[in-house]
Amino acid sequence: METKKTHWRTLLETAFLSGEELQKEGQIVVIKDYEKVELYSPKSNSKEEHIVLNFNEFKKPMILTNRKAKQISKVLDSQYVEDWVGKSINIFPKEEKHFGNFMPVINIKQAVAQPKPPLTKSHENWEGAKSALKKGQTTIQSIEKHYSLSQEVKKELELIKVTDNTK
Repeated sequence: METKKTHWRTLLETAFLSGEELQKEGQIVVIKDYEKVELYSPKSNSKEEHIVLNFNEFKKPMILTNRKAKQISKVLDSQYVEDWVGKSINIFPKEEKHFGNFMPVINIKQAVAQPKPPLTKSHENWEGAKSALKKGQTTIQSIEKHYSLSQEVKKELELIKVTDNTK
């Protein structure tokens, strides 16, 4: 039985997320927000502006390199960071050669969508969904963001008339 070994980089306190900190199979994360930060660059001996992404699942932000930005743009079908907020991506470590050594770097791929639970007449939220529709507090499109609807259920929801509760 092989014991799990600890990579030396995981023992260092770092300000930013690194490939060593990720699960080998990858991890689905939600982009919480982004921000510009100034970081010291020893190469140019000056501070440089960078963009970092914050995730709901990690305390540390990830530095957004050009490569990662292109990967996220492709996966989320948008080049605009404002469109990325609230969206899920899969981040995973990939061994690549840098400075003569192989090291895990963060790569991005499409997050596999989790199947939505079906909303049925016996579901605990069925009456709440009908009531919210009737009061005009939600729409069928909004319900479909959280549940899968059969044709029969969707037709029944479409028959619900919004009542005006202001009278």
